[in-house]
Amino acid sequence: MDKFLIDSDIIIWYLKGRDKEVQLLEELSRKGELFTSVVTIAEIRAGLTKDAKKIIRELKNIFKPLDITEEIAELTGEFKQKYKLDIADMFIAATAVVNKLTLVTYNKKHFSMPQIKLYSVSTPR
Repeated sequence: MDKFLIDSDIIIWYLKGRDKEVQLLEELSRKGELFTSVVTIAEIRAGLTKDAKKIIRELKNIFKPLDITEEIAELTGEFKQKYKLDIADMFIAATAVVNKLTLVTYNKKHFSMPQIKLYSVSTPR
């Protein structure tokens, strides 16, 4: 069974009800398990202005949240040092690598680490 780590950008479009992401997540859930990083939950929560508790609870029912471990924290630091990108993305990248998950994102340029397996999904239009 495949395991997918869903990035914030996909979840944001899903929450907006866009058909492409709804279909994508339905397809992925048939293929395997859906996970998200606690960092993604923080990013999503920061953007919510109403019904935040309800929406976050619903997300936790759809996606299995993964905590930051020492191993993830150390790899995040290595990625940050090497790639000099946003720390949140480096946490997500490290979460994918440590947990051996396929990352589903539109933001492929922030996840160019050779250790990361990316799911092929085209940029939204």
